[in-house]
Amino acid sequence: MTDTTVATGLSVAPATPTIGATVTGIDLAKPQSHETLKELYLAVCEFGVLFFPEQFSLTPETQRSLGQSFGGSLHVHPSVPGISRDYPEILAIAESQPLPWHSDATFEAAPPMGSILRAIKLPAVGGGYSLGKHVCRI
Repeated sequence: MTDTTVATGLSVAPATPTIGATVTGIDLAKPQSHETLKELYLAVCEFGVLFFPEQFSLTPETQRSLGQSFGGSLHVHPSVPGISRDYPEILAIAESQPLPWHSDATFEAAPPMGSILRAIKLPAVGGGYSLGKHVCRI
């Protein structure tokens, strides 16, 4: 994948030599074109994980819509409740209430394709799964 995709305006740059890429030139809170979704899918296949900096306008509703854009229904965890009845497919991972191991549902016969992790609060350096994030399984 090239650094910048002309058709979609996305810029995809490797984040490390082995895994991950940073994607800019996109507002994830807005509906995405078929071409953009295809580029994102190809990028996640190539890099394993994608980082989208400064996506401040992403809400639970737009996060769910983004997940639905990839087709199929969103995953509802079998034992961890969602953030509300309106959003059963979105899990809150908070420092005060860490999720049990395998919140990604890889133990299921047909696990979700991936997750959309929205960080609400991060430390200046490093990170961790229990720092107030929302997870939407797709």
